[in-house]
Amino acid sequence: MGVLDRLDNIESVLSGMDKALEDYGASLMQSSEVENMMIDLNIKQMDEGFRADDTTIEPEYTANTVEIKKSKGQPYNRVTLQDTGEFKMNMKIKSSNSKAEILSSDSKSDELQEKYGKAIFGLNDEHLAMLREFLQPQFQIFLRKYISK
Repeated sequence: MGVLDRLDNIESVLSGMDKALEDYGASLMQSSEVENMMIDLNIKQMDEGFRADDTTIEPEYTANTVEIKKSKGQPYNRVTLQDTGEFKMNMKIKSSNSKAEILSSDSKSDELQEKYGKAIFGLNDEHLAMLREFLQPQFQIFLRKYISK
C-alpha cells in the first residue's frame, strides 16, 4: 500500500468520524448505565445543597422545616430537597437527539422547581467532570475500534 493509498484510507476514516462519534455519544447517553450515573450525580449534588448553576439551593428551610428535619435525622443546614425520597426516586432522563434532560415525575416536581428554580435539575461543573471521567474510557475504546477498521 502506497503513501497515497494510506492517506486516502485515513481521510476515509476521519470523514465519517464526526457522525460516528455523534451516534455513539447519543446511544451511550441513552444507556441505562449512563442515565443512572447522571441521576445519581444530580442527587449527590442536591444532597450537597447545590444547583446545576453551582449556586446554593435557596431559599433556606423555614424554622418549622428545620425542626422536622432534625426529628427525621436529615441534614438541615442546607436544602437537600429530601423529605420522603419520592422526588428523587422518580427522577429520570428525557433524551432527544444529542441532549439529555434530568427531571422528576413526582407530583412535587413543579412546585419544587417553582420554589427553588429549574436549575435543581442538571449537573454543575464538578459533577459534569465526574460524568466526563466516567465516559472518557468508553469513548477511547470506541475510537480505537473505529480507527482500526
